[in-house]
Amino acid sequence: MVGILPSNKNSQETWMKLSVCPVVHSVNITDVLWTERSLDADKSHFGHISEDLDTSRNDMKTLPSLKSQVKELPTRILKKVG
Repeated sequence: MVGILPSNKNSQETWMKLSVCPVVHSVNITDVLWTERSLDADKSHFGHISEDLDTSRNDMKTLPSLKSQVKELPTRILKKVG
């Protein structure tokens, strides 16, 4: 979910659908924590990735949204299971 960036400017809608509606079968809490740490990493790293994919800098605005979703994920899973 978090490791995919849109390949062009027109895929923003698809990207948002992927990030907002993930299908989660099982979650390893280590992976969730690792993903959160990745989002806290140096922002220039993410900028470099987006330049490689020839994307707009506007795509980087989705990172804070993804970070909040990662934090909410364990709560969502517990509500679903419980």
